[in-house]
Amino acid sequence: MDEKFWLRRWETGDIGFHKENPHHYLQRFYNDLHVHPGDQFFVPLCGKSPDLAWLHGRGLNVMGIELSRLAVDAFISENHLNGEWTTSVGMPCYLDRGY
Repeated sequence: MDEKFWLRRWETGDIGFHKENPHHYLQRFYNDLHVHPGDQFFVPLCGKSPDLAWLHGRGLNVMGIELSRLAVDAFISENHLNGEWTTSVGMPCYLDRGY
């Protein structure tokens, strides 16, 4: 993965890969995952994916990881979150326990 390529895409707004709705396969096969409210759910390279909010709406404790701070900031803004930035293992981390 070329991190500069992806950071540049977020910086220029060239995010045609971003979808406005949760992924249709996630919705279609969600029950096959056999997860339950309160379970942890990890979403790597999540961008500002609506999948995160959709999963959270089903009672899951969602953790996303993303290279671009712009993507995370956009997700925070679009979902009206009220958490805080902190540092974990030397890396920036946004934490919203109420979300």
